[in-house]
Amino acid sequence: MNRTQLDTLIKVVSDDLSSLGYRCIEIQWEADTKTLRVFLDHELPSEGQLPFNMDDCLEASRHLNETNRIDESVPFCDSYSLEVSSPGIERPLRCQGDFERYVGHTIEVKLLEPHGNRVHGKGKLVGVGPTFHESVEITIDTNRGPWTFPLSTLSMANLVYDWYQLN
Repeated sequence: MNRTQLDTLIKVVSDDLSSLGYRCIEIQWEADTKTLRVFLDHELPSEGQLPFNMDDCLEASRHLNETNRIDESVPFCDSYSLEVSSPGIERPLRCQGDFERYVGHTIEVKLLEPHGNRVHGKGKLVGVGPTFHESVEITIDTNRGPWTFPLSTLSMANLVYDWYQLN
């Protein structure tokens, strides 16, 4: 599946699950195992709210299987396995709001096409905002200096947890 198909499916799944208070953050397709992995979170995460958990995954999975919206939206030639998952500690970032929420955190990014002579980078997320062209640009501070790219060129991004940091 290409990025356009995945983005379409993210919208379909988010619309389908909004009545349960969930939203789709990211979808990954693993062709070799025919696995569709759906990452979900609460639609409007709030202070003090419990993290997206196994009960939420089960409820969302049942709902998606009952409605069959995924099958209707992106036809698969064969059967596939559906995995519903919480975003986890190294959660995917997809939309402007996800990036705004995690300014100051370390992220890893892969783009669909080169921007600034690169398609991959890791660093501290330092800026999210519209440009004079009305597009959203993301800026990260990498070991090669600041790197700014349009959100529209994003293939995938996720938080990077510092496993050696002790609090």
